[in-house]
Amino acid sequence: MDDVSTSAGAPPADPTVVEVAPEETHHLRATVLRSHLADPDVDYPADRAPGSFHLGIRGDDGLVAAATFSLEPAPGHPGRPAARLRGMAVDPATQGRGLGRALLEAAAQRLRARGVELCWATARTRALGFYEANGFTAEGEAFESIGLPHRVVVRDLSVDR
Repeated sequence: MDDVSTSAGAPPADPTVVEVAPEETHHLRATVLRSHLADPDVDYPADRAPGSFHLGIRGDDGLVAAATFSLEPAPGHPGRPAARLRGMAVDPATQGRGLGRALLEAAAQRLRARGVELCWATARTRALGFYEANGFTAEGEAFESIGLPHRVVVRDLSVDR
């Protein structure tokens, strides 16, 4: 993630994951994930698709972490119910405090309850360590997206804790 603070204030000591509206994620998406683009597109087509949901963690002054999940088939895993993770963003001033992990665990519980077996994303290669530490496996070759190297990562929710 880029070294850009969104100045949303400190996260709570015990973060609470809440559902948020898609528009609430836009500031974090723009400042953390797309600040290198002249005209960042942060309104994703799947934001309002049936089954999509957005999770966030609020700090003193606003959202400090957010992630979006939509029901989309996982590449290379035909026939398995899957959800795509997009727009995972944590304010750089609050990174390393378990907020991303909290979002992923809350989503995993919700997705399992819906019968979803896989969670997948296109992850920046520099974030692969985070995803692997949270149960994801990198698959396939690296590719470029929005001017940065990415890999597909997949987490099998049917074998998780």
